Amino acid sequence: MKKCALYSLAIASVFSSPVFASASEDDAKWQANVNLDIVGGAFANEALSASAGRENQAKLSSAILSTDIDHEWWTARIEFVGAGDEIKADPDSNIYTDIYRNLGTDLYYYGDLPLREAWIGQHFEGAYWQIGRMVSLLGQQVTENTYTTAYQAPNAVIYNTGIFTGMQTGFSFGDDVVKLELGVLSGRDRPCLSGNCYFDGELDPNQKGNNTPVVESMITVNPIDRLSLFAGYLRNKTGSAPGQLTSGKHNDNRTIAGFDAALLKSDHVNINLLGQYNSYLIGLTESGSQGEATPTKSLDITKSGYFATLDFGFPLINSNVQITHETIDRIDAVAWQDVANFDRSHPVFDADEKRLTFNIRHAINDYVTVEAFHRMDEVPYMPGSPGLEETSRSGVLFKFSAPI
Repeated sequence: MKKCALYSLAIASVFSSPVFASASEDDAKWQANVNLDIVGGAFANEALSASAGRENQAKLSSAILSTDIDHEWWTARIEFVGAGDEIKADPDSNIYTDIYRNLGTDLYYYGDLPLREAWIGQHFEGAYWQIGRMVSLLGQQVTENTYTTAYQAPNAVIYNTGIFTGMQTGFSFGDDVVKLELGVLSGRDRPCLSGNCYFDGELDPNQKGNNTPVVESMITVNPIDRLSLFAGYLRNKTGSAPGQLTSGKHNDNRTIAGFDAALLKSDHVNINLLGQYNSYLIGLTESGSQGEATPTKSLDITKSGYFATLDFGFPLINSNVQITHETIDRIDAVAWQDVANFDRSHPVFDADEKRLTFNIRHAINDYVTVEAFHRMDEVPYMPGSPGLEETSRSGVLFKFSAPI
């Protein structure tokens, strides 16, 4: 509460300062935009068990107050998180266990600070740089504009949508036909979520710990109108010191490649197709001192898959219908231990998990949108289940977004 009070005081002091107090010619170069975004609704998660009725909840998924300030080439952003229903890992809880059984609905994990982004930088024509706390480049590629909550998003989006602290820069060429972006960051975006509980899961987006710097890159190509091609890579390997599966330093390499295509655009219907391939290198490192100390448990695990979202937009009634399919390898570090029992020939390595989501969105006005969704998951070798487990999630929610 003290932190929130200080943030509120800081906002008040900014807008009462001389910079924004008058409308002189010098002050006219300054621009400040403040926006409030709230997402909430009623959610049902069949995957949760023994949750004391919390699998059915009406709650806020997120509430964020954002401020963007621009002055000539300079720009800054700060986003205060008033509420964040995070996907997190708690070893002592049966409702915050892994990405499959989790009560959290927010797309982001904020850690110890109630901030999403807080950075300052310069944006030029054809180039930019910014330093501070920010969403990773891979996470920016598919945002809440496509999937409002984590329950509606493919699991790969959750793996990719991380918050880190550091610097990002980008350059565009040929009238923005090609855009290249780079980042050097630090921190851990989702501690413990896949068994990677190094430092007891205490490292968060605002702490470096002793992990190596996060290095990320993204290239976007727009060869023709209505088509965007992209590919990105993030490396956040925390090291290779010896340790058990949940306490050692894991691999954390992420690769994406995809496209975003407007298949049809008219006054009556718009059709858009988003497709993305995802690949992750996870688990305890096989080489070096870690592999030598724990040869049975150490394995460089590759987890790959894809998702696609087909969006039908109906401009005359301000509505959209979305269909999303995802297929991705079931294997991860937790399954390597709990399911395969460190057996490299176990059939879990050949198993795929699949999910299908239907979403309907309607904009009531410029500020309020309502949605309804139903998601069906097929996950083989779910911990505690001997075979294929079919579960579902559904909900009705609203999104309020308006300048204030």
